[in-house]
Amino acid sequence: MHTNFTDTSYHIVFGCDDNYVKYAAVTMQSIIENLSPAMFKDGDSPQPQAHTKSLATSEINTSKYPNVPITFHLLHDTLQKETKHKLQALETALNAIYPCTITFHPLSQEEFKNLTPWGEAGANWAAYFRLKIGDMLDSHIARCVYLDTDILVLEDIRELFMIDINDKAIGASRNLYTEGIDIIRDDLVDAQEYCNSGMLLIDLAKWRTKSFEDIQTFTYTQLPDQDFINFIFKGEIYLLPFKWNFVWSHPSRLDFDAKEPYEKNHQIVIPCMNYSRKEFQDALKNPVIVHFAGGYKPWEKVNFAKKGKPIFHKNPYNKHWWRVAKRNVFYPQILLHYLKCSVNTTLSEYTKAYIPALYPFLRKLKHFLKG
Repeated sequence: MHTNFTDTSYHIVFGCDDNYVKYAAVTMQSIIENLSPAMFKDGDSPQPQAHTKSLATSEINTSKYPNVPITFHLLHDTLQKETKHKLQALETALNAIYPCTITFHPLSQEEFKNLTPWGEAGANWAAYFRLKIGDMLDSHIARCVYLDTDILVLEDIRELFMIDINDKAIGASRNLYTEGIDIIRDDLVDAQEYCNSGMLLIDLAKWRTKSFEDIQTFTYTQLPDQDFINFIFKGEIYLLPFKWNFVWSHPSRLDFDAKEPYEKNHQIVIPCMNYSRKEFQDALKNPVIVHFAGGYKPWEKVNFAKKGKPIFHKNPYNKHWWRVAKRNVFYPQILLHYLKCSVNTTLSEYTKAYIPALYPFLRKLKHFLKG
């Protein structure tokens, strides 16, 4: 069921620092390049594999979605001048396809420094920036979508804004895993209602009724902002299908029948009780939003083996993400980071597996070279 959309722009929010903004840029590009054809300006979409075509200006208003611009909101800190220049170049490039702007909202991680740092690729506190959405966005905005930066959008995201969330505060998809999450174990949140906070469809009026400052005394720090959001919005989250926040895991690490995690072939296998095998496969075939959580980020390399020969898995949408990244102004930086990460991880993990006596020396050398 669709809701009445009243905003004059589609508002999409990211939270990041200078290290992660390049990945948010790829997400923005994937959003613009996957809008339905009738909304494009004159000229072809730059996405070679897209199903778009050149349309006359008179055809632009034929979309089933409101013909309004997209506003990307960056809740950020430590953005360098060069980074802002690249973001301005990105805005110009994307605006040539579809009307959009990138708006900067400076914040400081210092506000959250007494909380648990969070981040798969290095601990920081930027994940907490999503809690400031109500403060940073104008009061006249009715709804927005929050996205993590490790996301690829494959379909028209405007459909998400049209979804009726039945007077709830948030629309979100259930988390892939619930095993071992303390706030669920203690019965403060129901496992079947525990959602991933990497994609949130937010009713801002209802969002602003909560006291987000309470996170400073929140005692559950396992998945800090995600646990907190699930706790304060208990009973107020509309469950969206898995395709709106599809988190993939390699089949060798996923068990739809198990009740407890176990080790198999040197990997930890985790039970999936929130989705059936069919739901997982259906979302895998036709995702709208792919979320590269859980060690599967395209720009990283993670060894999943507990011992023995290293095991490196790649998300099935990894190549698709790189195709989009290659057209992005941040591509040289992204590629350089990946090459460094790939070489370091491969050398380190194979040394640890086959020449363990040399591994401590390599670690010391790595820290020495970092200064």
